[in-house]
Amino acid sequence: MLTANFRPSIIIPTLNAVDHLAVLLPALKEQSLPPLEIVVIDSSSEDQTGELAEREECVIEVISREAFDHGSTRNLGEQLSRGDVFFYLGRVARRSLLPGTTHSAASIKPKCSGDGATNALP
Repeated sequence: MLTANFRPSIIIPTLNAVDHLAVLLPALKEQSLPPLEIVVIDSSSEDQTGELAEREECVIEVISREAFDHGSTRNLGEQLSRGDVFFYLGRVARRSLLPGTTHSAASIKPKCSGDGATNALP
């Protein structure tokens, strides 16, 4: 059961995703359990992805396109996060948040303790 102590961080790797984020970020903030924070890892977008993320008060980290890979980019997002559990969202997330949608667009990972053991979800 989710409680008031449950602190989710949302991690979103991006590249030229301003149109996607313009819909996604407000929808995330309107969830019944809003995230503690939204972390955007931007792979040096050429559109206004970074500016939009800043306006929406996301934690933002810009990396080079060459530095992107699925594992290390998500690990970076975790390092920048303060939450107890991490939700990783990709391009299909916007569709998943629409009413009547039944599939999940998120990968979920509980935060690990210092000894490498995974903490149990509340």
